[in-house]
Amino acid sequence: MTTNLREVKVGSTCTVKKLHGEGAVKRRIMDMGLTKGVEVCVRKVAPMGDPMELTVRACPCSSLL
Repeated sequence: MTTNLREVKVGSTCTVKKLHGEGAVKRRIMDMGLTKGVEVCVRKVAPMGDPMELTVRACPCSSLL
């Protein structure tokens, strides 16, 4: 089953299957450690959906995705 990161519930873990985006946006996502095959845990989500606090490669990461 494929879902968007925005659809993952707080406290759940998912695995990155594919990255969307082009150029600088995709590079920034990859620089944050979000690459194919990496497990991501959604720790917190703001009431309107952005920003999200994620755990990527055992490191906390906040981002506007």
